[in-house]
Amino acid sequence: MKLRAIASAIGLTFLAATANAVPNTANVVFIVDVSGSMAGEIAFLGDIIDDLDTGLANAGVGTTTYGVVSFGGVSSGMPFDRSGGLTDLATAQSALALPASGGFEDGYEAIQFARDVYALDGEAINFILVTDEDRDIRASDTFADVRDDLIADGILLNAVLNASLRDSDSNQAIGIDSDGAAYVADGAGGFTTAGGGNAIGGFGTTIADYVDLALATGGAAWDLNLLRAGGLLAQSFAEAFLDIKIQEIINVEPPEPPTAGVPEPGTLAMLALGLLGMRAARRRRFA
Repeated sequence: MKLRAIASAIGLTFLAATANAVPNTANVVFIVDVSGSMAGEIAFLGDIIDDLDTGLANAGVGTTTYGVVSFGGVSSGMPFDRSGGLTDLATAQSALALPASGGFEDGYEAIQFARDVYALDGEAINFILVTDEDRDIRASDTFADVRDDLIADGILLNAVLNASLRDSDSNQAIGIDSDGAAYVADGAGGFTTAGGGNAIGGFGTTIADYVDLALATGGAAWDLNLLRAGGLLAQSFAEAFLDIKIQEIINVEPPEPPTAGVPEPGTLAMLALGLLGMRAARRRRFA
């Protein structure tokens, strides 16, 4: 599946609109379930990495650094930095993402491992979790633990999952985001955006484990089964996924420390009301 033309078109569109706002660097970490049933998705990542990279470059991002963490028995990871000479995601994956037994697949453990390996202070990070199963609990981390750690680190999570997603009209959705948007295949390899995005089902506890977690960080959840369907559905999936990921990355605004002595918006509003009241009182006094 070749998606470079899609990514280039998306990137050029955003370049025109956001040239003065895009970050100079982006950091994307793929957290991939490498059990035997995931072979096709691992191949998909090999295609999409180049298209994501092209789209971000066209959007004005100077440098994008990639990381990979595999899980499915034992979590392991290695940096994948295009600026360092690695040009093929499949090559990086083959060194660490060999098929696992699939007996123990704890996405929370892998996320926390990725946080440790790819901690980049002061830089925005995007995590992309890809798995067709729910969580097999190996680590003691709870939903709240992982959610709070991701938010504290400024990490936005997207999750590609074995989950059924819908829009407000019950149309099957490719993905849903934290604002309630749903991305729906248009039947021609593209997608449309609708409201009322929600998850209605998934493998085991996938919704509670991963869909809710992704949305809680401000990210999005995606239906892995539409990617697996191939054809126009897979093309729509790829276009929507690239579109949303590029938007998320180029529109990110790293938090800034508060400036001392500058009132917060609420304080400014109260001050303005106070000044208006004083002015009215003076008018009554001198009338």
